[in-house]
Amino acid sequence: MSSDVDDGKTGRSGGWWSRRSTFTKATLIIISLLIVGFLSFVLGHINGSSAVDEVIESKAQVEVLNYTVFSDYTGDYVVKGEIQNRYSSAMHIDYVWVKGFNSDGDLIAIGMAPVFRGSSLINTLGPGERAYFETTDWSFDEGYGPEDVVFFGITARGNLLTPSGKFCT
Repeated sequence: MSSDVDDGKTGRSGGWWSRRSTFTKATLIIISLLIVGFLSFVLGHINGSSAVDEVIESKAQVEVLNYTVFSDYTGDYVVKGEIQNRYSSAMHIDYVWVKGFNSDGDLIAIGMAPVFRGSSLINTLGPGERAYFETTDWSFDEGYGPEDVVFFGITARGNLLTPSGKFCT
């Protein structure tokens, strides 16, 4: 008996693969690609689920392009800035919150900023549109004042709108 004959029991994969039909080979390759694609989808959903949940819940982040902080004549902070809708659909702006933090990183002040274009208050931004916000009305935690604020944070959120103007759900 010759030693170079493959009896099918030696475990050599070349012999096993060559004995498969073209249809079987194609099926195995397609099934492997589907499994890899499914696993990639699942891992991508797990890693990106918080962003997906925000859109599903109809809440979307409005981009804060810039802001400026200065003191008015009374010594209170005025925060002015610009936001932009980066989505491809219109957005109803829920709010722009300006938050003040102390040196320990504790939230000690919050102000709600109206959004406007020119001198008109607005609550809807079209795709790519920009608008301005400004806040001077602050609510401070007890025992804190404007002099205790060391840095600011801004959160701008809204609801995406359907082409008919209804909230996405």
